[in-house]
Amino acid sequence: MVGADAVTLDNRGLEHLPRCLPRTLRSLDGSHNLLRSLSASELGHLPELQVLSLRHNRIAQLRWDAGMPASLRTLDLSYNLLAQLPPCAPGPALRGLRALALAGNPLRALRPGAFACFPALQTLNLSSSALGTSEPGGIAAGAFAGAAGEPLTALEILDLSGTDLERVESGWIRDLPQLTSLYLRKMPRLRILEGDIFKMTPNLRQLDCQDSPALSSVHTHIFQDTPCLQILLFQNCNLSSFSPWMVNSSQNLSVNLFGNPLLCSCELSWLLMDANRIFLRRAADTMCTPAVGSKSPFSAPVSLSQLPDMCKSSQSTTLLASTLHPLHSSVSISSTQGLSTAQPTGQQGVTKSPFHIVAPLTQASWMLKDAGKGTAPSTTNSTAGYSNGDALPKAAGTVGSEHGEHAGSLSLEPGTSPASTPPASKHLDPSFPTSGKPTSTSQLHQRTHSPHHTTQEGEIPVFLLDDDSEEEEGSKEETEGTHQNVFCDYHPCKHLQTPCAELQRHSQCLCPGLSREDTTPDPPKLQGVLEMTDSSALIHWCAPNSVVLGYQIHYSVEGTTENHSVVGIYATARQHPLYGLSPHTTYHVCVQAANRAGLSPLPTSGWRKPCTTFTTKPSSVGIFAGLCAISGLLLVSTLVLSLCLCQQYQTLNRQNSDTPLVAFKNHQFFELPGMSFGGKTLT
Repeated sequence: MVGADAVTLDNRGLEHLPRCLPRTLRSLDGSHNLLRSLSASELGHLPELQVLSLRHNRIAQLRWDAGMPASLRTLDLSYNLLAQLPPCAPGPALRGLRALALAGNPLRALRPGAFACFPALQTLNLSSSALGTSEPGGIAAGAFAGAAGEPLTALEILDLSGTDLERVESGWIRDLPQLTSLYLRKMPRLRILEGDIFKMTPNLRQLDCQDSPALSSVHTHIFQDTPCLQILLFQNCNLSSFSPWMVNSSQNLSVNLFGNPLLCSCELSWLLMDANRIFLRRAADTMCTPAVGSKSPFSAPVSLSQLPDMCKSSQSTTLLASTLHPLHSSVSISSTQGLSTAQPTGQQGVTKSPFHIVAPLTQASWMLKDAGKGTAPSTTNSTAGYSNGDALPKAAGTVGSEHGEHAGSLSLEPGTSPASTPPASKHLDPSFPTSGKPTSTSQLHQRTHSPHHTTQEGEIPVFLLDDDSEEEEGSKEETEGTHQNVFCDYHPCKHLQTPCAELQRHSQCLCPGLSREDTTPDPPKLQGVLEMTDSSALIHWCAPNSVVLGYQIHYSVEGTTENHSVVGIYATARQHPLYGLSPHTTYHVCVQAANRAGLSPLPTSGWRKPCTTFTTKPSSVGIFAGLCAISGLLLVSTLVLSLCLCQQYQTLNRQNSDTPLVAFKNHQFFELPGMSFGGKTLT
């Protein structure tokens, strides 16, 4: 390791950092060890150290000593046992620290000046800590203040995801003037965003609150103080509405409201009226449901992408003074006075409200023009206000009697053409979305002379405009949309299957419906047990149509009460092995899905059966021992038989050697009488 500038000592069982590390070391990874403390005595001999990662240790004692490496820029102490942060030590130690990670520590509270030691800190990760579990608030006012009470002007990224904080307090966020990204993901107790919490954070660009199931209210006027805001993520929260505000941002705004129990209202259509400024993510997949007792056009759940057309088709074509917001100047139309304005007492000019769309009447005067006998409208400095959620009307009715005296009609101003006249959407305040779909002169006159109206003297006529063209456009859009209704390449039984939500982000495909994260998941379907041996088995299952954060496997020997569990299985997994099983034993196994609401039930009937039984194979060791025993018996039997045969053979040979000789007469050597033998005749 001599001269090395990066050393990895992860998962070595270390209780102390070694003293033999080179002084030129710049990066050290000591994760997944058994370290219990951290001080200058262990790091003082590393003057050039810049990156230190000690994740997943047992560090419970921490001291910001003066001897800490002054060059340290990144310190990761995530998932240790830190219950509190130590006070600052005098000296320049760690004043150059840029990134600090304390995720997963049992930090229950942050005292004032908790991070005063790090004036240059830019990124702070406090996710999955115990903030908010015991003490109210969890973060004290001034927790992010410096030693003299000055704010941390360098901090840009703050992550509080997974904590138990109930709200964002202005008492501590005001000390983060340069904050650009705030992460509030998966916070089970976060309920509301309100007040002037972002008044001192004008540089905020991203707010991520997704998967916070208790977040039910967002006072959107808090975003008026964030002109640089670009990203708002409220996916899988509990929002029922999302009101408009005065968008002062010079950047494009991206909003995600997918997975919220939104109530259908034309107020939500502002998110889709100005595509150049506001982008609603997954608009086609984000659904809203009609409120109880609501009338047409919201009689069934609809996609937010359909709201502008539905609200436009159901809107009245007359500017009624009763529909205008009382805080804004109103418009009154008379059959004898033409077009005039009236303002409430004590109110002058245009009333500016963050929740409503305000447009100067003179800028939209091309829509309403007095065609009387040279009568000019006295509306030079007047304004027209529209109630929350209303869009600009498509056309206006004639004003006056049937004889044409001071009658108002829909026409363009003299001396202008439809091509040279800008649409009303371009005249409006650029902070607000507009429909931006002008109607041609021929259409205006054609609809003005439509026979579907009745007019009485002294009353404002109401015109019923035909929607044939809109129905045709709607049918075309539906026809085009049907070609995109393609299901995602998602299989619930495929191991390591990419979540359908991610597939949907890359392609406009359809996913199966999922239950909410705050609802107990449905039970997975157990496919079977594969690759069984005498001591292991592979469990295979299919995912339910629910939000799943992980799986658990519970198994036991059939007929016993002792239960074994495997937890922490990834949500993308569809199979998991079980080891250490006994041979030739019957087991009962169940698979459960888990999310924040709890574990899936274990039904005893139905097509989704998460439990089954299986029997492991006999032990190969026993089989081998049996074979060896049989072979040994055969060998012994063979030896015994060989000995017996050998002894019998020897006995037979001994008996043959003891037998006396026996003479046999050979008749060949005897001659008959009268025969001569050697010249002699035998008688």
